[in-house]
Amino acid sequence: RWGSWTPSGGLALLDLGAAAPLGRRPVLRRPSLWGREVYTRGFPSLLDDGLWVRARLGGRAGPGGEWIQMDAEPYREIRRGFSGAPVVDGRTGDVLGVVVSEFPGLAGLAWMIPVETIVHHLPALAGMVADSPSFADQIREFFGPGRSGGAMVVVTGDAPVSTSLTQPAQNEEDVSGKTVAEVSRRVHHALERHSERQMFVFDAVDAADDPETLAQEVIRPLTEAGHQVITGLRQESSRLRRILDQPSMARRLEVLDVRIGEARV
Repeated sequence: RWGSWTPSGGLALLDLGAAAPLGRRPVLRRPSLWGREVYTRGFPSLLDDGLWVRARLGGRAGPGGEWIQMDAEPYREIRRGFSGAPVVDGRTGDVLGVVVSEFPGLAGLAWMIPVETIVHHLPALAGMVADSPSFADQIREFFGPGRSGGAMVVVTGDAPVSTSLTQPAQNEEDVSGKTVAEVSRRVHHALERHSERQMFVFDAVDAADDPETLAQEVIRPLTEAGHQVITGLRQESSRLRRILDQPSMARRLEVLDVRIGEARV
């Protein structure tokens, strides 16, 4: 009924003609990461009755940081035949995502599309998610171990996003009314002091002198260089979100590498 495809994987939501013969309706839940034990069942070649595999969740990975890494138990692999299979929480039985890809060069390494990403591309499923993480939970996960650079866009109204952070940012700035050159100079000075990965918070980006150029020429390059950026907007802006969510050439090449690996299996 609904479908969505991006370089991060294909998703489809089917409208069944009759109720599914299930004793318990699956519960969708956003996963907590790092070490969570999960199970998935696939149908690899020569195993018509299926195979259960146990794995542990790692951090965010994959194109655009929209996947979550899974490390399967020894001597079991999530491989061809598992694509699209639900990933089930070992403690609660809730569905945390679906299998999307494997890495054929390293046994046991695979990825899933988490519920959070699924709902982002298929909003019709939002009402089926059991819980929604608080903003504080989202911030903790955004800055969690192993998280690569990226941008989190937050609509704050008139309140600055920095007041909601659970930890102080290295570089915080209200950019309302400021030019791209002014903000670029501040960023350049910060990177001169510390070239390693940093955290940046830009408040009121949509109130800057040229919001779209700021997003395109300052914020996106920061995220693509591996820095973490929280972008506060006073009002929702689909144009700014598109700029920040647009995959870079490096991300596109990463997707191509994954697809080539799949084709070799």
